[in-house]
Amino acid sequence: MVLVSSGFWHLAGQMVMPFYALYVLGLGGSYVDIGLISALGSIVRGIREPAFGSLFADSTNPDNRALSYALWNVVPPLFGLFSPYIMGVLIDRYGIVVVDMLYVLAWAFIDPYFVTYATEEVGLSSSQWGLTMTAMTVINILVRLPAASASDRQGRVRFIRPTVLLFPVVVYFFLNSRGFVDVLLIRLVFAVVVGFNTPAWQALFMDYAPKEHRGRFNAVLNVMRPLLWSGGTILGGYLYQTYSSRMTFMVGIGALAVGALAALLFLKEPERREE
Repeated sequence: MVLVSSGFWHLAGQMVMPFYALYVLGLGGSYVDIGLISALGSIVRGIREPAFGSLFADSTNPDNRALSYALWNVVPPLFGLFSPYIMGVLIDRYGIVVVDMLYVLAWAFIDPYFVTYATEEVGLSSSQWGLTMTAMTVINILVRLPAASASDRQGRVRFIRPTVLLFPVVVYFFLNSRGFVDVLLIRLVFAVVVGFNTPAWQALFMDYAPKEHRGRFNAVLNVMRPLLWSGGTILGGYLYQTYSSRMTFMVGIGALAVGALAALLFLKEPERREE
């Protein structure tokens, strides 16, 4: 399972990381900035890797530990072997669709399991979870209309970039909730973030889709989204049941972080909004 999880990280990560320097330059950064960001990434990996390495070591058998490490070094990169080329081709043609697909898969890992984690792990009652969802709906409605209006005036990407960065952070705090008040506050913050993100995200799709191709554009989404969602929910449920609830959410957080990086790299305002 650790090999498979690492493989999915390679699959997604290799779609993004080969292009991150282009994003830095596109924002007006320098080559020195690219180096500084790479250094920061190395520090973050240095903090993360000991825990993951220990987890992998604990799952190995002393009699075949060398083989286990060899497989860890060989198998996950195979998942992402063609990812950079595929991503480059897709970005050239359908960049925003690719980013959307990453997010569909990321949310599929965890979305069905918020309620089970809140009730089984945090200890909420069904009525407390129901109250939380009601409060989320109210907040989302109150936020969404003014957020949509602001997006029309100020641009879509201005709202998408900060919200996609907040998604993995909010889920992480949910994962470490200790009671009803924690869950309620975190989910209300989540409702605000979604309220700002969704109208801008939906509008950006249509801004890029020429009127004469809009039916085909929607057809691609309506086919790909359910397929990815189904696969993600099944894998998330498998991790939840056979490994741990935290593992499911940590994989989801990692996928959301990859999606955020992809959005930062590849999403930008169109030169002209399609009618």
